Amino acid sequence: MRYSFSAYARFYRRILCLLLALCSLTAASASDFHTLVEGRDPMSLEGVDPEVAAILQKYYAASFGSADNWTAVKDFRFEGVLEMPAGEFNFFGYLKKPDFSKIILYGVGASQMVSSYDGADAWQIVPPARGAVDMPPEAAVDFIRDAPTGGLLLYPNLPGKRIEALGTRRVGDYRCRDLRVTLPGGQQVTYAIDLDTGLERQKTSTNTASGQVETLTHSRWEAHQGVVILSESTMRAGGKDLYTSRIENVEVNAGLVPAMFERPLDVSVGDNGQSLDLEGPFKMPGLKLPAKESENPFALPESSVFPGN
Repeated sequence: MRYSFSAYARFYRRILCLLLALCSLTAASASDFHTLVEGRDPMSLEGVDPEVAAILQKYYAASFGSADNWTAVKDFRFEGVLEMPAGEFNFFGYLKKPDFSKIILYGVGASQMVSSYDGADAWQIVPPARGAVDMPPEAAVDFIRDAPTGGLLLYPNLPGKRIEALGTRRVGDYRCRDLRVTLPGGQQVTYAIDLDTGLERQKTSTNTASGQVETLTHSRWEAHQGVVILSESTMRAGGKDLYTSRIENVEVNAGLVPAMFERPLDVSVGDNGQSLDLEGPFKMPGLKLPAKESENPFALPESSVFPGN
């Protein structure tokens, strides 16, 4: 069986798009975000439209417990499964305030696809490549957009950012109000907030690479240290369900350090293109990796086309 970089790259681009939404648990250039939010209250509603402020106040209480509780949270480490028509794939995710983000998707053995942002640099490792490279610009735009820990509804009065209250509608059995966030660069993300509970029920955004509108609908929530985690969500685009993501293990304040999000100068990679243990001491126990070579998502033949391409 022959393998090609083009096959790996096609698969990777689709997987990356699917995983971007998991990073949301924002404005001048991305590299200025740390400076802009330093010393700023992420839940301050000063100057916010009163109608929007009332919805946000309920959302903050439901999602983060309180301002003091959210202040005590520094980072998240989580383990999950991406359930797709092609099979199930395990992943690790790492989030550190204010906008450090890293996702590692696993294949057979030690095979790993890595996507990371360290607050200034968006990079990736895609087997069979043997080192870290720049994330493609269109993918990087979305990855950086979704990188801020806690999501885009925090820091509502950040310069250049706008949040508008749209109409009321139902998401499943739940009555929700849409809040549309517009970032300085023009990107927009809409959140459906449950009017009864204050929880986020749905998130809608446009994939920069494909131009498709993607809707992420949540079906399960879990509280960890007073913070609500969206633990099961289904992504829909182009009239069909693309995947369901399930977060199975979460650790709050795992002691993540900025260096683990930075682009490695050199990665130890075997002859088969498998990178080795990039998360090191932050790895969670009990990850269930595919045991058969046929289940390896990185072992794609030349002729393969990922569903939906």
